[in-house]
Amino acid sequence: MAPALAGIAGALGVPLPLRPPERVRVFTGPVPGSAADPGLLARSCWALALLTEASPRRSRDRGPLGRFRGGSVSGDDLLGLVPPAGLTQLSEFRHVFETALLPQLAARAGPWALGPTFAGSELIKADADLIAAGLLLELKTSAKLSLGITDLLQVIGYALLDFDDDYRVAELGIFTARYGYLATWELDALLSELAGHEISVQSARDEFHGFLLACADAG
Repeated sequence: MAPALAGIAGALGVPLPLRPPERVRVFTGPVPGSAADPGLLARSCWALALLTEASPRRSRDRGPLGRFRGGSVSGDDLLGLVPPAGLTQLSEFRHVFETALLPQLAARAGPWALGPTFAGSELIKADADLIAAGLLLELKTSAKLSLGITDLLQVIGYALLDFDDDYRVAELGIFTARYGYLATWELDALLSELAGHEISVQSARDEFHGFLLACADAG
């Protein structure tokens, strides 16, 4: 699949790294978006998402990539896999993000991280979507009308896995793309409200760390 990836990177006008980055991409944000053609960018995102099916844990025979089994694949082959309905949906999602979410993040100047992992990710596999200057943000595209408790516990878990407070997370957020709604909470206030008494974020992290270590030892 490497030549196909190189073809997509060339079409987008971006360099393809020789190897995957060893660290999460951390930068000073916000930054301007991609100048690539929106349609091409949507097709590229779709193709790259399909490539997850090429991992050893998943069978390519079950999805669109199955047609390429045993043969060579070009970037144009992958870019041609997106169905019209999928392209339309990606375009609509982009509009929602540009109009409903990005204006709310634009004032958050400081360190940003894409796909951040945490110190605790060595004990339990976990990576978040985005941290924007202290706001840990999870992006949801589900059609569910309301946020579930599991969604809230998910972002709390991410924050607690940052054992050494590397990302200085002070707020949690969930953005529901299908409804263009961003919900945010102050981390310490949320933990205290859920516990019914004042909670130290660092103490909660330390307890969570100890719990995960005990689980690892027991396993």
